[in-house]
Amino acid sequence: MQRRNGWMQTITLATLGLAALATPAQASDRADLSVALGTRTPGAPTSLDFHVLYKRPGDPNAKPPPLTRAAFVLPAGTRIDTGVAPVCHATDEELQARGRDACPADSTVGSGSLTAITGFGPPADPFVGDTTVFNGGRELIELVTVKGTNASAGLDRLAIQGNTLRANPPATPGGPPDGQTTIREIRLFIPARGRLVTAPPSCPATGVWTSRGEFKFADGGATAVTATSPCVGTAAGGARTRFRVTPRRARVGRRVRLRVRARSSVAACARRATVRVGSRRGRTDAHGRATLRFHFGAAGRRRVTLSKRGCPRAHAFVRVVRR
Repeated sequence: MQRRNGWMQTITLATLGLAALATPAQASDRADLSVALGTRTPGAPTSLDFHVLYKRPGDPNAKPPPLTRAAFVLPAGTRIDTGVAPVCHATDEELQARGRDACPADSTVGSGSLTAITGFGPPADPFVGDTTVFNGGRELIELVTVKGTNASAGLDRLAIQGNTLRANPPATPGGPPDGQTTIREIRLFIPARGRLVTAPPSCPATGVWTSRGEFKFADGGATAVTATSPCVGTAAGGARTRFRVTPRRARVGRRVRLRVRARSSVAACARRATVRVGSRRGRTDAHGRATLRFHFGAAGRRRVTLSKRGCPRAHAFVRVVRR
């Protein structure tokens, strides 16, 4: 991760990565964390609503120690697909010079606010800035601007590694007691946009998804904070799954191409599901579609079954006639 110049360097998207964690708030003596997924349905597109507050151990209202490393692990099975939005290819220099205008407007994927503490006291403290998050392809780009303006105050880039967001925030000059500027509070909202963020494919028996934030600080301290977000089961939650097979009529001894299109009130139940016709099996794709080539040896009504672990089974029928 490249280092940035300027006193707001520590405003990192890695810190914003907390937005993909969970709710309600969980706390340690160094950080409070709350992130809500906008859905309780497994496999559904979701928004992320995030809040993190950093603290100094023993004095939670004081300037917190600078953050040096962060890892944000989203609930197991969470997917981030930046391919759903246009990509901002702006360089750091362009972002610093042009602010939000350096990126296409439709590459914006989130917004919020950030509060930082320099240590110099008023009027420098607290610094409150606006944050804008852009799609950077395999990363998210966070741009912090002076509140109510397009003047860039800092930027950073957050690498996406599966369901984990990682960063190594650089040191930024500031005032006492540590000579650095530190992040105090972040609020961020990432709205649902296609399948930019997709909730895990299933809900644990506990009824919650669990995420974790892991932080290291310049004073040598470290902390791990978990957060939970409520979810509902698939079959237990009453998922309704159905599918259509075409053609619905086939002839004995003639090879036929059976096309399956599955739909479900729980999106994950239609994706990667097993389709069975007699001893022949196939699997639906990410859109709930599958194709099987088959020939029937005898006339009659033949059952086609759609199944997936944790989801209700569904059935359809093909009528086989003689020539």
